Amino acid sequence: MGGCTHVERRQGARYSRGGRAMAETSVTVRITDIDVGETRLAVSAAGPPGAPLVVLLHGFPDIGYSWRHQIRGLAAAGYRVVAPDQRGHGWSQAPEGVEAYRVDHLVSDVFGLLDAEAASEAVLVGHDWGTWVATTAALSSPDRVRAVAMLSTPYVQRGATSLFDELRAAAPDDPMRDLLDVLDPDYATRLQADPFGSLQALQWRRCARPSGRVPESGEPAGPPPYLSAGEFENYFRAYAKSGFANPLRVLENTPANWQLGERWKDTTLDAPAIFMVGSQDPAYAAPDSVIGRHIASLTGTCTKLRGTHLIEGAGHWLQQEAPEQVTDLLLAFLKDVA
Repeated sequence: MGGCTHVERRQGARYSRGGRAMAETSVTVRITDIDVGETRLAVSAAGPPGAPLVVLLHGFPDIGYSWRHQIRGLAAAGYRVVAPDQRGHGWSQAPEGVEAYRVDHLVSDVFGLLDAEAASEAVLVGHDWGTWVATTAALSSPDRVRAVAMLSTPYVQRGATSLFDELRAAAPDDPMRDLLDVLDPDYATRLQADPFGSLQALQWRRCARPSGRVPESGEPAGPPPYLSAGEFENYFRAYAKSGFANPLRVLENTPANWQLGERWKDTTLDAPAIFMVGSQDPAYAAPDSVIGRHIASLTGTCTKLRGTHLIEGAGHWLQQEAPEQVTDLLLAFLKDVA
């Protein structure tokens, strides 16, 4: 992806309250190829350049497109919003080797985006493992991270054992034990054998299940209810391009990231923070799970926690299952930390 290209598209309004819809019809989202130093990222950007910057960081199996609702809503409110396909995902470049997907490289990409925007600081919003990128950035360069919003996945304070060790020691029915699948050398190959079906199954696994759509075995047919056929096609095209191997390398680096985090052992997150979780997110629904315990610990591990918000009826894919609630909570948080 050479050069810097811009593709403009006008997005239709999602909201209907308080005049917001009219503002959003004029929001232009530009898809831009940005050199961030070590690599190049495909970035969806909207809002006035130079305005307070918000960076939206996805997890797995996701891309920057997962933030399409929030990009419009935040930009319409006057913020500069950027949502990258993180390295190895979607339309961004994919560096070679497992080590290239350690969290320190992902954090470097985030600060490369800030530099490209000529921004001294930003509010970082993370979903899934994107939260861990955001919180690590806040620990490593607190002067550049104004605040952190965490969706579905909490800050995991660096303790005596890695998250994977915690999961190995967890109960067999812990809903997050499937993260250990990434250590299976054949896992990416199995997903790649049926990318369309794999993406559907991964999305269904952690979303809120509508009544009447839960089969006796396996996953429901078709995309989950928060993705139209066209929206799911965008996901499929992105993963058809990237494959699954490089995206999974982010999670493969969990033990290495724990080693890198030695200097932050037992360190609190001191940036202003907010946490949101869906009531049907498996991690929240199992409070004794490994991730559930980290959620319960947030009042101690985050010194400036501005709120923990439970969104009823939503699962893990929070920004897509409950887009209006997430956008409204983010706007209130941004106003609070301005």
